[in-house]
Amino acid sequence: MLYGSDAIGGVINVIEPDLPDGIGRAPFVQGSVTGGFASGNRQPDGSLTLEGASSGFGYRASLTGRHAENTRTPTYTLWNSGFHNVGGTGTLGYRGAWGHRPVHVPQRPAQLDRRRLDGDGSRRDR
Repeated sequence: MLYGSDAIGGVINVIEPDLPDGIGRAPFVQGSVTGGFASGNRQPDGSLTLEGASSGFGYRASLTGRHAENTRTPTYTLWNSGFHNVGGTGTLGYRGAWGHRPVHVPQRPAQLDRRRLDGDGSRRDR
């Protein structure tokens, strides 16, 4: 990861690793699964990544998800701090003697929690 001005008002450039290729070896598929949890806002998150190659073709696909409720302390709830985010990316490429050409497609929609509790403790949408 590269960043400018210590990433405060600067630019962040996330550099993905090169796509795998299957030149000189058998076709393959490999993957990884990660997960985590933050307790302050009851926030589970996880990701799944699959990549593989056959001859000069390589591919990578990933799916990520995160859900958080409103942040709570023993005496206060920070309303509208919850969110739900699901996203993914897909990359397909070909490597030949002339070099390689990847095509990358990201998708990252996000949604803030626009609900709040009324004075009587019931939930309502805003």
